[in-house]
Amino acid sequence: DIGSEWITFAIVTSAAASTGFVILHNIAALVRMALELASERVILDGQCEMLETLRLRNKVTQETIDAFRKMEQITYYKYVDKLQDELGRLENGEEEGKVAKSLEKLSDLISKGVEIYTSIETPKEIKNLFPPVEEQRALTDRSSQNLEDKGAGNIYNKNE
Repeated sequence: DIGSEWITFAIVTSAAASTGFVILHNIAALVRMALELASERVILDGQCEMLETLRLRNKVTQETIDAFRKMEQITYYKYVDKLQDELGRLENGEEEGKVAKSLEKLSDLISKGVEIYTSIETPKEIKNLFPPVEEQRALTDRSSQNLEDKGAGNIYNKNE
C-alpha cells in the first residue's frame, strides 16, 4: 500500500512465554482504545458540525430580526417626519422617539379594532354610542319595568 502506515511488531519468545502474552495483550488494548477513540471522534466531529450549523442559523436569524427591527424603526420615523411636515418640527430627538412610540401604540390599538371618532366638526347625524351616566340609570329603570311587564305572560309566574 502506497501511503499507508504499517506498524510491525516483532515478538521474540523468551524463556518466559507470559512476557509475549502480556505484550500482545497490551498492544490489543491499545488498538481497541484507539478504535473506540476514532469512532468517538467521528461522532464529536458530526456534533461540532451540527453545532456550527445551528450557530450560523441563529446568527442569520438574529441578523434578520435586527434588520426587521431597523426597518420597522425607519418606517415609524418616516411617519414621524410626515407628521412633522404637516404639524411642525419637534424640538429634539427625544420628542421624535416619543412620537414614534405613540404612533406605534396607536397603530397597534387600531389594528386590534379600536375605532376613533372625531368630536370636533362632527356632523349632527352622528350620535353618541353610549348615553351619559344619567340616561343609563333611567335606561336601567325602564328596562327593569319592561322586564316586569313581560313577566306577566311568563309560564313560571307564581300568580297563575
